[in-house]
Amino acid sequence: ENCTSLSTLVFRCTPKRIEKRAFKGCLLLEHFSVLLDDISYDNWAIKLEYIGDYAFSGCIMDTHYLVLGPDLEFLGRSAFNSCFSIIEVNMQLCTKLDTIGESAFYYCFSLQKIYLPSTITTIESKAFADCSSLQQIYIPDPAVEGKTMNISLGVSTFQGCEEFTGFTNRCNITHIGDSCFDHASALAFYP
Repeated sequence: ENCTSLSTLVFRCTPKRIEKRAFKGCLLLEHFSVLLDDISYDNWAIKLEYIGDYAFSGCIMDTHYLVLGPDLEFLGRSAFNSCFSIIEVNMQLCTKLDTIGESAFYYCFSLQKIYLPSTITTIESKAFADCSSLQQIYIPDPAVEGKTMNISLGVSTFQGCEEFTGFTNRCNITHIGDSCFDHASALAFYP
């Protein structure tokens, strides 16, 4: 936490867990990679099972396209809060994940697209608040999956998402928290 001079991190093995506050406030931490058999891989997050609260909060990161893998079971509160360089997050493979933690991607203002697995049932408060560039959340097609997703949205989940137009496919919103779509002026609801 708050390691202000750390700029590069190279794992010699693929990490499974990133604990609470592991890299919080490491403002200069830009580059993550995994070095296996002298080959560098930038997709360091694909094998993660657990991302703790505030794990990467405030990191600059050169990861523009974050791909999370099938073993991820926990995505903690403020895990990627204020990670300004993330443009796209793909969680489609995360079939063990059912909840996106509170403020998980809060104030990731470059974030444009999110791909969710069909297992998501809860998106907690402020998970995507102030992601002003967020346009759509891609969810699995119910015709292909054989079921429609049921999703509960917390307080201020999409507050300040000025470009957000909605979900790409039908889903059942089981709960909408207070101020969920405040200042989401591009939002469109379809019958």
